[in-house]
Amino acid sequence: MSEATTGNLNDGRSFEERVFARFDSMDARFDLIDARFDSLGNRVESLEAEGQRRAVETKPIWERALAEIGELRTELREVRSELGEVKSELSEVKKELSEVKKELREVKDRVTALEDATTLLGRKIEILNHDLTTLRAKQYGQELRIEKLESKEKTS
Repeated sequence: MSEATTGNLNDGRSFEERVFARFDSMDARFDLIDARFDSLGNRVESLEAEGQRRAVETKPIWERALAEIGELRTELREVRSELGEVKSELSEVKKELSEVKKELREVKDRVTALEDATTLLGRKIEILNHDLTTLRAKQYGQELRIEKLESKEKTS
């Protein structure tokens, strides 16, 4: 190595001055880094404060929401209970309806039987009426003959 390279390093200052200048430069950089950390620290503190503020703001909302959810669950239990009662009553109504349908079928069968009997009875009455009318007509004819005979016998 040549002395020319070493000579360029001297730049007219002593070794101590150069080291102290270097320390001053590093010190300035550390000050900048400190300032950045302080800035970051302030930002983190600000974010934490905002987070806490929001947590405090949303806590009542969550408490209300949880309370309402609890109320809804209670109401849902009541509705389910009432639904069970309605199902039970509906089952009873279905049984009764089934019985009513059965009785209605029986009544229809009886009405049909009565209609058939009434129709048959009506025909029998018509026949009796016809026979009675025919009989009365014949009887009337006989009475006329008897009167004729009696009137001939009186005149003779």
